[in-house]
Amino acid sequence: RIARGGKPGDDEREFRLALLQPTQTCKNKEAACAGGTFGPVSPKRNEVPPLDERSYVPAGTTALHDAFGRTIDELGQRLAATPEPERPGQVIVALLTDGMENASRDHTLKQIRQRVQRQPEKYGWVFLFLAAGQDAVLEGEKLAIPAAQAFSFAPTAQGVREAHEVLSAEVSRRKKH
Repeated sequence: RIARGGKPGDDEREFRLALLQPTQTCKNKEAACAGGTFGPVSPKRNEVPPLDERSYVPAGTTALHDAFGRTIDELGQRLAATPEPERPGQVIVALLTDGMENASRDHTLKQIRQRVQRQPEKYGWVFLFLAAGQDAVLEGEKLAIPAAQAFSFAPTAQGVREAHEVLSAEVSRRKKH
């Protein structure tokens, strides 16, 4: 497809860059907004420099289980190392993806399901699943995320903006006072 800039691939590039921009919740610094990636957990989302065509190059694979597993594990370790009075009252982990699992090497679906089931039962965590161009309810259920916590969005820049609005609204609605 041809986008505003008139170059093939601009629509996809705009969509993928929009996926990684901080939500309004993170822009407002309402939460500790740690962003997970296909590598280690990144710094606070509002400290990540803006992405551009040079700093973001899609690799064509989605190690969804690895990214999700590392995020859960590293966040759990960080919280365990935080004194109880300084821990957040609510932990909400949002998984926003534009692809389906096809490249994980360290975490299996079974391991992810176990973590996603354990964290809410033991620690009260909430998991949200937002997926572009796929059945988020079906895919979320595979990960043990309840249907009410799964949201599909169009794989367009506008779809990403709408997904960010849903995410911000869900975080605001679920915050413990």
